[in-house]
Formats: sequence, structure tokens, C-alpha cells
Amino acid sequence: NITEEDFKKSLKFFPLVGVFEGFISSLLILTLIKIFPAEVLALLNLILLYLIRGIFHLDGLADTFDALNVKSTEDKAKDIEKRLSVMKDSTTGVAGVWVIAVNLLCKYIFIKKIIEINMFLPALVLTYTSSRWSTLLASFKAKTTKTSSLGTLIIKNNSFKEFLFSVFLVIFVYLLIGFLFFKINFLIAIFLLGNLFLTSFITLTLRLYFQRKFSGITGDNLGAIIEIIEIVLLFYWGYLWQKL
Repeated sequence: NITEEDFKKSLKFFPLVGVFEGFISSLLILTLIKIFPAEVLALLNLILLYLIRGIFHLDGLADTFDALNVKSTEDKAKDIEKRLSVMKDSTTGVAGVWVIAVNLLCKYIFIKKIIEINMFLPALVLTYTSSRWSTLLASFKAKTTKTSSLGTLIIKNNSFKEFLFSVFLVIFVYLLIGFLFFKINFLIAIFLLGNLFLTSFITLTLRLYFQRKFSGITGDNLGAIIEIIEIVLLFYWGYLWQKL
């Protein structure tokens, strides 16, 4: 059985889960790239990704948007209670279905583009590494809600030591990918830093927004942040890399 202490020790290695996801996804593409077109590879890539990780983050994205879609009563405390109640509901509303559809469509289009420009391995590894790390950035010293057991568990155990280790781990992954796949120059360095900046800026912005809307961070919010970060970074790699 996994204890809370085991969970705490594993938190700092969250970015390595992203490295694994990115590597396995890239391996699938490398294996089949001479057989199938980019459209099929992008679809298979998405299927593989959610077979590996499950749909927990998608569920968190849907629950978060369903909760944000709650009509305001003009009473802040009541609005927060209603949002948290909707988020706990096991059914998925219209907003949740819509955001899942948009999320999957965007990922499909952006992954297809990344495959077409032959930039899939560094793009997928750094995207998934960054999205996993965003969980630690969003939860570090964050407020918890009364209803979130997973969010509370992550926030409670994400100490300064664990978070700092994760920062150095992410920097190491970025440096490793940078030196393995690119001839580093000023523009490449700026592009990679931009990837990290976008991750940090969007994560902290969403954290601030969610804390205002829910009076804290929930596990569903963390799942939503992961999915949103991935959409942005896949777009970044797919459509801005060629501008260098």
C-alpha cells in the first residue's frame, strides 16, 4: 500500500512522468511514421496518451468548466459553494462536454502539425514534462478547499524541498533535450525559455483565478491546468517553431 509519506516522496518526480509520456508517444510515431500519415499518427498518439494516463485530467477539466459555468447569485460565498457542489457532481454538463471536445480537437491538430514538421520528440517530451510540473507549481503554498481530498493531499505534501527539487529536475530535462536535439544558439535558447515561461505564467494565472472562483485549489483544477498547459505548448511548438 502507498502511504502518504511515499506519495510525498514521489511528488518531486512528477516531471519524469511527463518525460515517460513524451518518450513513449514519440516512440509510437517513430515506429509507424513510414506506414501511416500524420493524421492517423496524431489520432493514435492521443489514444495512447490517455491509455497511459487515464482520463482523470480530462474529467478535471470538464468538472472545472462545468463549475465555472454556474450562474452567479451575486453572493460570493454561495457562488463558491455552488461551484464546488457542481464540481463534485459525477455527471458532466454541456460546458464539460464542450471543453473536452475542444481540448481533444486542438491537441489532434497541434500534434499533427508537430509530426509534419518533424519536431515531435522534443515537443512532446517538454510539453508533457512541463504540464506535469505545472501541478507542483500550481499547488505550492496554495490554498485548499473543503471538498478536495486529492488537491489537499498534493498541496499538503508539496513542501519547499520537493518543489525545489522538481524545479532543478525540469531545468535538467530542458538542458538535456536542448543539447541532444538542437544546435543551441540565442534564438533556440529564447524559444526553450519561452516554453518554460508560458508554463509558469499560465499556471500561476490559472491558480490565481481558480483560487478566486473556488476559494482554493482542487484536484480537478490541477487536472484542468495540465490539459490547458498542454494545448498551449503544443500550439507553441507546432506553429511558432517554424518562425525561428
